[in-house]
Amino acid sequence: MKSIEDRFQQLADRIINDRVPAFDAEQTYIISSFHALWAVRAEIRDRPGNDIDLHGLMPGRTGWSRDEEEGLEKTGLAFFRGVMMPAHVVNGMHARVLVGQYLRQINPLVEGIVSGNVSPIIRYMRG
Repeated sequence: MKSIEDRFQQLADRIINDRVPAFDAEQTYIISSFHALWAVRAEIRDRPGNDIDLHGLMPGRTGWSRDEEEGLEKTGLAFFRGVMMPAHVVNGMHARVLVGQYLRQINPLVEGIVSGNVSPIIRYMRG
């Protein structure tokens, strides 16, 4: 989610400084992604998820400090409190799925795989 915000902020700075006369396909995608993110955040704010009890799992580490939890999240990791997944982790995963769904609705794209020198990358083209 942070990458969507960062890319949008970079584009917004370029627009403010009059360096973008028109939007190309990538810039349109950046704007659409940011719009989808804010739509998802509004939806989750109105209907947040709950903690999820993950029955059948061995309990994970308990007693993470708030700083440790935030450190894990900043690196893109999720955590459990025993066998409980916190609601904000559930909401974050749900948001990622919804952003993708909204993007397909507001800016339909066709995905394709392009092989690069190092590894395959995903390329998006207008459908």
